[in-house]
Order: sequence, then structure tokens, then C-alpha cells
Amino acid sequence: MPTTKAVKDVLEKLNQLKSERSSWEAEWREIGTYVFPRRSNFEKLKGRATRVGSKVYDGTTIGALNLLANGLVGYLVSPATRWFKLKLPQTELMETKGVRQWLEEVEKILYADFHDSNFYEEIVELFKDGGAFGTASMYVQEDLDRQQPNFSCRHPKEIFIAENRYGRVDTIFRVFEPTVRELAEEFGEDNLSTNSRNVLEKSPYDRIEVAHCVFPRQARDINSKHNKDKKWASFYIETVDQHTLTESGYDTLPYIIWRWGTNSDEVYGRGPGFDALSEVLKLNQIGKTKMKQAQMAVDPPLNVPEHMRGRVKWVPRGLNYYKSKEDLLHVADVKTNYPIALEELKAVQQTVEQFFMTDFFLMLQKAPMKMTATEVMERQAEKAAVLGTVIGRIASEFLDPVIDLVFEMAYKARRLPPPPQILIQTPGVKLEVDYMGPLAQAQKKFHVTQGATQAIQAIIPLAKINQGILDFIDFDELTKEMLEAYGMPQKVIRDKELVAKMREAKQKQIQQQQQQAQLNETIKQYPLDKEAPPDSPMADMSNQLRAAIGGVK
Repeated sequence: MPTTKAVKDVLEKLNQLKSERSSWEAEWREIGTYVFPRRSNFEKLKGRATRVGSKVYDGTTIGALNLLANGLVGYLVSPATRWFKLKLPQTELMETKGVRQWLEEVEKILYADFHDSNFYEEIVELFKDGGAFGTASMYVQEDLDRQQPNFSCRHPKEIFIAENRYGRVDTIFRVFEPTVRELAEEFGEDNLSTNSRNVLEKSPYDRIEVAHCVFPRQARDINSKHNKDKKWASFYIETVDQHTLTESGYDTLPYIIWRWGTNSDEVYGRGPGFDALSEVLKLNQIGKTKMKQAQMAVDPPLNVPEHMRGRVKWVPRGLNYYKSKEDLLHVADVKTNYPIALEELKAVQQTVEQFFMTDFFLMLQKAPMKMTATEVMERQAEKAAVLGTVIGRIASEFLDPVIDLVFEMAYKARRLPPPPQILIQTPGVKLEVDYMGPLAQAQKKFHVTQGATQAIQAIIPLAKINQGILDFIDFDELTKEMLEAYGMPQKVIRDKELVAKMREAKQKQIQQQQQQAQLNETIKQYPLDKEAPPDSPMADMSNQLRAAIGGVK
């Protein structure tokens, strides 16, 4: 059990991180209210339903955020497609027999883990958090009962982070409120504080504030296999009683922090929700005004004669009696102007949608009716190029770490096939991930295939003059690059050795066909059935032809 001083030091770090994050919270609350109402509750109370969305008068932003999140899932990590593959940076290793097959077997196991878990449900919430608040977090742990990973996208209010000197998040403190019963089930009743044990007996569903603190361990024995000597320290602490539930450690960070984009002097990210907030507030105000105009048109104010005060029946089939025309009720002229409000509303809606890049995900819907396949690909490539920085950050801060964690869990559980001997014997071998989703593919097509295609089109006229210039191009490597850029599965791409053998066999077959053609021509000139004098040159030629025919199959 850690000393009281050690616990106080950890909680002091938490207080520092809370102080640093406090300047963000007011804007997060506003973003939650108008952009992502389900995340608008930044109070501590957990499990209590709160009314959300009551201040929203236009749903354009909420719809744009949903489209952004679902679009990123569909274009990057769709469960219906193979969205990643494993590879080695060393080309010679990739060409070694058995390596590609092993990589594909590992991929199958990782895909099964993703499909059998709750990954695809939680990743939608992660993309919504990132799009709205600019910072999203996911906790990954192993479900020991089901022997598969479990993913949990955490509310931004729970997470406090810090970076190392390289700008990577390496410190994550999560503050949450589980029930006392949940704590007893996870850590054991004996490990609870005295107060928590007392509460467990009387009111097991009361909630207690707990902090999960994960940060780099400064002093450790790197040769030790003990949890307390692992690279990342882990403390679960009851904050009120300053009681440690457990101290442990991790080889790999279990929290994944993805930020849409960061300023150089800021730790927390900023996303479309931040950038569009002023327009979102404007849109909401216009929506509120438009609603008032609609109410005014449907239920306008009335000019009522004084002597009819309290006797007006402004309802369907209401009867209002009067003696003269001057007693008639008159609708007040409020000069409502719907067209102006609608035009302004539409303009602001389009601006907000641009912040959330809905035009990319609705590209085909908004495109002209008649488009060729080439035009569709060019539009996709153009949009993918615009989203390049977003895709890169999603890959580096989220997808790469999550695949590493799932791989590590499968490896420790011994569910992966043994690697080929060449990989064991080669030092410094590191797996790389190549993303194959539609968005990543569109990027590759734009950056890889477009340049190659344009270059070939440019040199074709020159090649007609001098075919020797084509020797500068390795068409085998170019073909492989093109196939991989278009997402061709590795198992259908033949390795160089097999291609060389196939080409050798084809060349041999061509030579045999040429020899057969020459023999046939010779036979026409010198028929084999023609009698020749014994020991004459004609007889020798006939014997040679018969021998040659016997050797050509």
C-alpha cells in the first residue's frame, strides 16, 4: 500500500490538472448545450437524468455532428470493410515465404476482436466528442470473462490530461463516481476505505468519487515483472478519504486521447464545435426568432375594444357578440417578414455545415445528376486531400494506439499464431499499419495513382519516338503500388519469386511454340514421308526432323 505522502502527491497532481482545465469548462458547457446536448451535463452527478436540448431552436448543428461522426466511421473504420492491414517496412521480409500469410492470420484475429467487442458502438461517441469538444478519450481494458477487449468512451468532464515534451499525452487522470457496490466488486470489500465499507452495508448504491491516475513511473526496476515496476503507474484512489484502492501499472497506456487539432500552447484540442460556435449561437438565435415569428403568425395579438375586456373568446368556434362594426376584433399588424428570416437562416445553416464538412459525406447526394466514374473518384480524392490532416491525426493518436492495444492483448492471451522464424531472427522488426478505408484509399489514389497516371500519360508521346525511355520505370513496382493503393488484398498479390517462375515458364512455352512453327515450316519444304536415298543428305535431314518433332511437345 503506498504511503500517505505518495497518495497526497498523486492527488496534488490531480488538483494541478483540474486548475489547468478549468479555463476550458465554460466553453465546453456551451458547446455541449448547443452542439452535443447529450454531453451537456458537466456536473458530478452520475446516473440522474437531466433535461437536455431545451435551449436548442435549430437542429442543423446536431445533425451535422451526427453526420460527421457516422461519416468518419463509414469512411475510415466501417465494420463492413477491411479498414486496415498489417505490413513490414522491410520489403525483403514482406517477400519472404510465409510472412504475408502470417500477417493475414493476425489480421483475421484482430478483426474478430473488434467485431466481437463494443468497438464500433463506442467509436461513434468518440468521433462526436472529438467533433464537438476537440478532445475525446477512450479507455481500453480486457474483458477477462469473454477474453476480448472492451472499449469505453469517457465523458470529457471525467478526463484531465498532460503532455510530455514531445507533445504526446502521457498523463491521464480520470475522475468518476461509481457506486460503492461497483467498487467492492472490482477491488474487493477489504480494499475499500472504512467509510465505504460502512456505506456498503447500509446504502450500496451511493456513489463515491474515485480518481484513476495513470502517468509515467519515474523510478522503477526495468528488469522486474512486477506491476509496480511497469512503465506506467496506475492508482485508484478514493479522493475524499485519500484512500488507495489499488496501485498497479501498465506496459501500454490504457487510455487513448484523440484531439481534433491543437494549438502549440494548449494541451486540449479544438474541433469543429469550437470553430463553429459563434455561427451556432447565431443560428440558434435566428431559429428562436423564426419560431416567435411563426407563433405570431399563427396566434397573433388582437386589438380588443375596451368594453369587451375579459369577454373575448379567441378559440375555434368561439362566439364574440358585438353591436356595431366598431366592436369587431382586429388582428394587430406586427409586420412579420418570413422570407428575410428564412434566407438568413439558410445562409447560416450552410456555414455551420461547412465547419462540420457535411459536403464531403453528402458529396454524391449533392453532386450533379450525371457523373462519370472518373469524376466521382476525382471528387472523392479532392475531399480526401482536404481532410488529410484530420485523417493523419486520427491515425496517429487513436487508430494506431488502439490496434497496438488489441494486438498486445491477443499476444498476451496467446491467441496469435507463432511468427515465421525469419521475423524472430531479424532484430528490430516492427509491424506497421496501412489503412484501407474508403477515405484512406481516396487519399492514396489522389497522392499515389494520380501522379503515376499523369506521369505515364506525359511520357507516352515520347515513348513512341524512343521506347528506351520506358526502361527508367520499374513497371513491376509501379503495378504493386497501384494495386495496394486500390486496396487489393495481399493474398491475391503474387510475390516476386512466383512471378519470375511464371514468366520463365511462359517464355519457355513461347520458345517451344516458335520451334514448332519453324519445324512445321521446314516439314512443308521437306516432307517426312518423301522417300530419300539411303545415306543421302535428304535422308539425314528427314531423320533430324523426326528427332526434333519427338523433342517438341
